[in-house]
Amino acid sequence: MTSQGTPRGFIAGEGGYSLVMMVLSLQVMIVVGLLAVPKLGTYMQQYRLIGSSGQLEFEINRARMQAVGQNKDVRIKFQGTTPYTQYARQTLVGGTWTTEAGGTINLPIGVTATASPSDGNIQFDHRGMATSNSTITMTNNVQKTKTVTTNVIGRVTVG
Repeated sequence: MTSQGTPRGFIAGEGGYSLVMMVLSLQVMIVVGLLAVPKLGTYMQQYRLIGSSGQLEFEINRARMQAVGQNKDVRIKFQGTTPYTQYARQTLVGGTWTTEAGGTINLPIGVTATASPSDGNIQFDHRGMATSNSTITMTNNVQKTKTVTTNVIGRVTVG
């Protein structure tokens, strides 16, 4: 403190921000935030679509590797009716398809899938060869789509 009672570095009469300035700044931040909220919802839907198509690609590749590694038929089976909201990785054991523990995966909210062929199966034999070409079209709430395609040699592409 100086001898006149003001702290060092401050000039008498010049303080920080006034209450009016702080309220105006807060109002500007609120308006900018409200303008960004609709874009955030669209961004989140797109993020969910990209993430779920990447997850499906991973699960298809995992099923193929599991088929070769365990010398068994393995498939990805979409469950329910079209449009699908969940799928499971299943193994053929003794003539019966069994879903592995933790093998059922729910698609994120707002994301659905349709399959071609329409039975919703992507099946690999013990050599890792797919039984047929398949195309899964994933769609989100804002009608954006991603396509996951598998060919008979097991190659998976996302487009």
